[in-house]
Amino acid sequence: FTTLAIDYPNNQLKAEIQASEALKKHVKDIEESLIGKYQKRTVQNKCEEYLNCSHMDIHPQEVLDDLKGMLDKLEDSVTEGESISKEEAVDLIFEKWTKLNSNDYSDFIQTGIKSLDDIIIGLETGKHMIIGARPSIGKTALGLTLMANMCGAGNQVGFMSVETMKQGLIERLAYIMTGVSGNAFTSGQGVDPADFQKVGEALKEICQNQ
Repeated sequence: FTTLAIDYPNNQLKAEIQASEALKKHVKDIEESLIGKYQKRTVQNKCEEYLNCSHMDIHPQEVLDDLKGMLDKLEDSVTEGESISKEEAVDLIFEKWTKLNSNDYSDFIQTGIKSLDDIIIGLETGKHMIIGARPSIGKTALGLTLMANMCGAGNQVGFMSVETMKQGLIERLAYIMTGVSGNAFTSGQGVDPADFQKVGEALKEICQNQ
């Protein structure tokens, strides 16, 4: 991030992000973070520059012009926010209601859990949603279940974990896909051949899917 921020937005990151409509909504936080780091670094560099050349004879107007150029550059680096009028916002709300009233759920991705989808329709596209709970309640299991269901419906899904290793995630995903309990492999009482085959096929399917 620090390396990218020093050169930002002179590198191609911003152009690549803007060129991909699919990524624009998901990388907004990352882009804003990079811009913030770039702005902070630019100001720090400029301050150090003038501190290091304090002995030089520089006309005040030159300093002002230089600082103004820096501020203009920083202003240009700011991502344009989403700005719409109240009338446009109302139109979007009515458009959303009209689609829902017509049973058009194209703006939602169903979780595949019927009892949940009956309440929330699904996960609304373009929104960030946070699932919170105490440790060992089942957040990761729920996330893996959502991923398996969405992939089964033809959606492309990415999954990142900061605490569970890839091997553990794949193993749990295989159990979820097959409905086979992980205890069947850890009970020490032997594994049913049918369950063993199901899990094996699920692991092959996971490896084949990108």
